[in-house]
Amino acid sequence: MASSRAVDTSLQVATAAILLSLPLWAGDYSANQIGLLLLYGMATQSVALCWGNSGFLPLGQSLFFGLGAYVSAFVLRSAAAAGGEWQIFLLPLAIAVPATLAYAIGFIVFARRIDSGPFFSLITLALCMLGFLLANQWSSVTGGFNGLTDITDLPMTDRYGNLYYVIAAAAVVVTALITWLNRRPIGTLWAAIPENEDRLQLFGFATHKLKAAAFGLSGAIAGLGGALYAPHEGLVGPQAVGVALSAQFVIWAAVGGSAVRWERNSVPS
Repeated sequence: MASSRAVDTSLQVATAAILLSLPLWAGDYSANQIGLLLLYGMATQSVALCWGNSGFLPLGQSLFFGLGAYVSAFVLRSAAAAGGEWQIFLLPLAIAVPATLAYAIGFIVFARRIDSGPFFSLITLALCMLGFLLANQWSSVTGGFNGLTDITDLPMTDRYGNLYYVIAAAAVVVTALITWLNRRPIGTLWAAIPENEDRLQLFGFATHKLKAAAFGLSGAIAGLGGALYAPHEGLVGPQAVGVALSAQFVIWAAVGGSAVRWERNSVPS
């Protein structure tokens, strides 16, 4: 087990080094395209955190990705319009708002009954559809079908230049954080929930709070991806909260997370 963790750590360090050095040998255009994939990758990791670790599947994760993108766009546009810089300090709201909403949804749903997995999945899907509808119809705020345009760069960054390093660093930090949490006691509890949630409750663990915490963290990670998506693309439209994007996150998590689930199931008890 120790040697396996050492190999995993070495691979993660090597991957981080490749990502952070990519513009030097692949060029700015390729780095820009890879940056977009990394943003989607962070949202995909947020799905895997819930599905692969804690046993419940969020089908509407683009709601939190898009919410982070819209909040980030509002802050950057208002800062540019006001000609000031203090509004930039509101950017953490692009992470805090999706995280709070996700935790509240998880707490409310999971507090009712422990076998609410399918019910939870349908609720997140419905909320995603509602978010897409609001983004399309509330044109005075969201820009409607055309979305919010003319989103300025993050301070001291260029969307076709050094913004990539910010995105790559964020992806590395998110991956390291999830890896670290999985090796901590809370990660063990998350992994135990789909195995036998009744037994965990018998031991005195409030599993609805554990699942709500996992979903809240996943909302924060997806919100971070969306917060960087806005300055990366310079445009945020309803597709950022759409069902199609949510479906892609789930598919990518299923493909990328199968090896992790196999490794966990293959460990002898």
